[in-house]
Amino acid sequence: MDLKVKIGFDEKAEDILERLINALGCSVKATPQAEPKKSVESISDVEMAEPVTEDIPESKEEPVDYVGLKREAKTIGVQLVQMKKKDEVKALVAKYGYKKISDVSDEDIVKFVQELRTIKEEK
Repeated sequence: MDLKVKIGFDEKAEDILERLINALGCSVKATPQAEPKKSVESISDVEMAEPVTEDIPESKEEPVDYVGLKREAKTIGVQLVQMKKKDEVKALVAKYGYKKISDVSDEDIVKFVQELRTIKEEK
């Protein structure tokens, strides 16, 4: 198996690499080094554009307090029952596929509380 590697190092690094190769028992075929270029010529007359620095708006949404919303749902539910709107509360709970307010999932609680608030505002 032949392994060919072409690497350019300074003399100290080459010496270390050569000792490592000898210690491993491998043979190295040295090739002449290419002259390093001191400068790179421009091959295009296109100017570099400035990087785009768009301000990405940060999400201003606050995390949802599911525990607080569930507590609020229960409180509004009790208030609605006291306002003789028990049937509306039962219908809303059933609409979401639950048997009682405490069963409402975190996914549904935000909309559920909004609808409870709407029912409460209707007098």
